[in-house]
Amino acid sequence: MTADVKPNMLVRFITRRPLALMAICYASGAALGCLCDLSAYIWGICLSLFAILFLIKKRAIYIFIALVFVASCTSAALLERSAAMPADVEATITGVVREINEQSHTRTVVTLTDAAMDGSDTGSGIRLYIYGGAQLSVADEIRLDAKTWLPRTRTSPGGFDFRKYLARHGVWLCATARSEVEITGNSGGTEVFLNSLREKIGARIDAVFTKNAVLARALILGDKSGLPDEVRTQFSVSGIAHLLAISGLHISCLAFAMAWLLRAMGMKRFVAFAVTAPVIAAYVVLIGAPSSALRALIMFCTMEAARVFGRKYDSLTSIAFAFFILIAPNPLMIIDTGFILSFTAVIGIIVFNPLLREVLKVSEKKGIAKAVINMACITVAAQLGTLPATSTMFGTLAPYSIITNILAIPLCTTGLPLIAAALILSGLFPQASGVIAAVPDFLLDIIGSIAEISSALPFARAYVPAWPMWAILVFIAILILVSPYSAIAGHVKRWLLLSVPALLIVCVIVVRATLPGGLTIVFSDAGAADSAIVRAEGKTYFIDVGKDGCSSIDYLSHTGQGVDGVFITHPHDDHMGGLEDLYAVRDIPVLYLPVGWEEHGGEDVVESARKRGTEIVYLSAGDEVELSENISLSVLNPESGEEYSDTNGLSLLMQISYGDGSALMTGDLPIKYEPDEFPKCQLLKAAHHGSSNGTSKAMLEGVSPEAVVITDSATLDSVSKKLIERIRAAGADIYHTGEMGMITATIHPDGTLHMESYL
Repeated sequence: MTADVKPNMLVRFITRRPLALMAICYASGAALGCLCDLSAYIWGICLSLFAILFLIKKRAIYIFIALVFVASCTSAALLERSAAMPADVEATITGVVREINEQSHTRTVVTLTDAAMDGSDTGSGIRLYIYGGAQLSVADEIRLDAKTWLPRTRTSPGGFDFRKYLARHGVWLCATARSEVEITGNSGGTEVFLNSLREKIGARIDAVFTKNAVLARALILGDKSGLPDEVRTQFSVSGIAHLLAISGLHISCLAFAMAWLLRAMGMKRFVAFAVTAPVIAAYVVLIGAPSSALRALIMFCTMEAARVFGRKYDSLTSIAFAFFILIAPNPLMIIDTGFILSFTAVIGIIVFNPLLREVLKVSEKKGIAKAVINMACITVAAQLGTLPATSTMFGTLAPYSIITNILAIPLCTTGLPLIAAALILSGLFPQASGVIAAVPDFLLDIIGSIAEISSALPFARAYVPAWPMWAILVFIAILILVSPYSAIAGHVKRWLLLSVPALLIVCVIVVRATLPGGLTIVFSDAGAADSAIVRAEGKTYFIDVGKDGCSSIDYLSHTGQGVDGVFITHPHDDHMGGLEDLYAVRDIPVLYLPVGWEEHGGEDVVESARKRGTEIVYLSAGDEVELSENISLSVLNPESGEEYSDTNGLSLLMQISYGDGSALMTGDLPIKYEPDEFPKCQLLKAAHHGSSNGTSKAMLEGVSPEAVVITDSATLDSVSKKLIERIRAAGADIYHTGEMGMITATIHPDGTLHMESYL
């Protein structure tokens, strides 16, 4: 008699859920191709070897492994494509405006499709920058002379990778306009219709929800353009920012509400599904088809289809099916923020929710208690699933998010169908639109209040660093072991569940322990802007914050540091434009500004800072700020009571001292406003991005620096030749962020200087 042999867990998983395993393999390969700097040829060779092994051994495992290299090879090939594009070329460009990314009186940024250079098809979308402003619309066919350039890759740890971002959207080349834009026609089509429809719905929202129109627009259309920066920050800090983006929650809520309503009206499940699916699909297309919405639509359709046809629904197979549909056209989606957060949240719910329900004995609860605990389990499970991603991408966690989500999500899931119903009914009964919108308007009021109150609570933000690779691998192992598909005993799973927050704590301790002590100044590659982070014996300060999207803020989030103060040298956008971005991720306790700030157009910054509870300190020559116990900052400019006709002349000129070592930070100080005497310093930041009207010969001789840092996005060849000659004559080494990326200067108390560059 032969004994029955029970298949092991892996064999059982492969047999029952092959699509899920294939998705895991493909996701691993796509991530490798995006993150590892290897040629597509290398991945292709590896793929060929495994294909040969499969032909020889005939084992299925080689198919799964081959999927890794298929994805890796494809991802690497897509990324390599941008490097082969014609850069630094003057050409006549034609194309169709697919998307308007930015439009103001100073600059317009658009994405072109069907792009051609001098009549030759580029095979790529083009991100076009037009300075001086241009009034363009989606689907406009345009023609202009422009100079092409390649989007830059990451230039600092945790920095924004512009090349990969554009590549995910099918854009491999950028161009700057050199002539007026000629509109040669309009291709019309679907995009024009959808834009028009979005505008009409937006106008209807504005008319119906006069009080909370901006929130209603965000919830229904995903349009956050009208939201004040303070409101965005409140939602982010409170942990409910996901409500402002059209996510899987929104789509699932509307889809299930519509299906339920149709069944309540007497429709059979099949008919209700046949009506609901195309309506929700049309809505997803209307809002731009974000990955999270598409994922939710696909999973809703597979769930309802399983019910209609009497088949067992498997959530893991369903999410794997959605994964392949979304990633097949573009493997680079694997590093898209929305894609990652959407899928990891659902995986977290699939894996952690059953265990949390078991621990909290949800099945034994009744009534409101059961509903609240069930919502808490889902919320915690989703947050555990996204924990590595949110830590790595944003550098903050919301300690009160469990409570705020328990309160806000039911309001949102109730309010969304009511908002949609109010919009429809207001068209039929316009006179009663105010009455119809009263309930959802009230719910929006409550959601806004939850965000405002919770974000103002003490310790509303926790700062965490990006997870190292070893921690992510440990997390994945925990995910597998505690999943419902694991044969491990329940009591072991419960202990493993506690190891997830423990792993977060270990990450924080390890990463912060590796941060340098003493005095370190990190100059970010902020483009044509200025921003530096000063680490003073464990305390962190900004000197200027660059423009919107400044990479120094990304670096701050990557390392999980807080902010002890911000110095803005003068009120120009390339030095203060990133303040709102910084406020979105960090609290700023003190803002240091030069005297005379308001006389040069900085009133809005002061007003915004005071509303947020930030202390304002004005500095002038002779002032000193103690950055830490042994590190101080001395102000050499501006002079109190003196009037400056040039805003750059207002620039804070500051010496940072640590024992016998020091650095001189210059802002955009012109030569004519330089003081008569200069302190000796090992490090000097060149004034005004390397302009010839800054950093005089007298300054270089007085400071006698070992190294001079030039902060500018262009190549070193574009820096003033006169300045380069002055620096070299002074015997100093030149460090340029445009070519070297992030530059880190470590100054020791004995006066020694150590310089490092990222690139």
